[in-house]
Amino acid sequence: MEIQIAKLPRIRIQKKRFNKLPESCGVYIFWAKNEAIYIGKALNLKSRLLSYLTVNLSPKTKSMVHEAQNVSFIKVNSELESLLLEAYLVRKNQPKYNAALKDDKHPLKNVKTDIPVFRPQVG
Repeated sequence: MEIQIAKLPRIRIQKKRFNKLPESCGVYIFWAKNEAIYIGKALNLKSRLLSYLTVNLSPKTKSMVHEAQNVSFIKVNSELESLLLEAYLVRKNQPKYNAALKDDKHPLKNVKTDIPVFRPQVG
């Protein structure tokens, strides 16, 4: 896994910096006051992060983008890596704008591998 972290200061005004983003998959982190406020994954980092600069954002997303001071990203080699890394970072950092992945009330309890089809069981 290739990891690259880059910070792009003042995302609200520096759209030109987004044009230098890689068009590969990875995980991105929005920061405010040295705290992760949102962690997401993307198949195309450049395209996904540029989408945050559009005018058609939900009120919650607008609030998050307005609050963010920096954004960083970690390049990975596959969609699976980005999914796993995003889940790990959200659980570790508990960003306030990541509601769905913070839920640890229903963790994976056990995995049965002795059945013909591999099926994780969630309890």
